[in-house]
Amino acid sequence: MLSRLDGRVVLITGAGSGIGRATALLAATEGASVAGIDIDGDGLDATVDAVRRGGGRIATRVADVANAAALSVAIDSLAQELNGFHCVFANAGILPPPVAFEALDWQQWDRVVNVNLSGAIRTLASALAHIGDGASLLVTGSSMAIAREISASPTSPRKPAYTARRAPSHWSSQRDTSE
Repeated sequence: MLSRLDGRVVLITGAGSGIGRATALLAATEGASVAGIDIDGDGLDATVDAVRRGGGRIATRVADVANAAALSVAIDSLAQELNGFHCVFANAGILPPPVAFEALDWQQWDRVVNVNLSGAIRTLASALAHIGDGASLLVTGSSMAIAREISASPTSPRKPAYTARRAPSHWSSQRDTSE
């Protein structure tokens, strides 16, 4: 019996932990070959072990989505190894601890935006050359983090860089589902 994703290849950034690892495991269970990218080599190794224990196929590369050149090389290499992609899941992201606005660490802000926003766009742009008609492009967002941020009091510690990245994809998906 064929599974839903037999013969498909799914590219996942942030595949070394959390939602990325769970997506890799589910995709492999459904028959997909997984192309995983993460900055954490040990996390990727754990994902590889879990996917292969379940009988799945996975290829990985260690790369930082904030580094355009390294990400492009990783994506090109995985695409060549697995013959392109049918789905691209731009999932990599970081979540710094909450801080008051007046205590923002601007280096941390730049890192979060570079990973969570620019990294997602870099992922999609780099993968476009390796996808065919009918492919799916997905970007993750945390609606719970955004809801907490919006409802927080003005003096509450916040996660402004994280929310700045995730909110547009959340609001976009909300609009799309209501149309």
